[in-house]
Amino acid sequence: MAAQEGRLVFGGFDEEAALALGLDIRRRAAAAGKAVVVDVRFWDRRLFWSAMAGTTADNEDWVRRKINAVRRFHKSSFRLGL
Repeated sequence: MAAQEGRLVFGGFDEEAALALGLDIRRRAAAAGKAVVVDVRFWDRRLFWSAMAGTTADNEDWVRRKINAVRRFHKSSFRLGL
């Protein structure tokens, strides 16, 4: 996982890239018939946020906990789960 994280790095990232990424994730979820909460951010600043119909406050809380884990351990939440 650490090697994969090292390879999967944006060449550049700004507010426009965050918007494009967030909208693409939302579009793909809708096409798959899924309801998701999307939160794209710099370390300390939210750049894109969306909650689709069918999500709940619990989904937003789940995202918050993922963000807190990444900030605390400086690793992806997936890697932490492994």
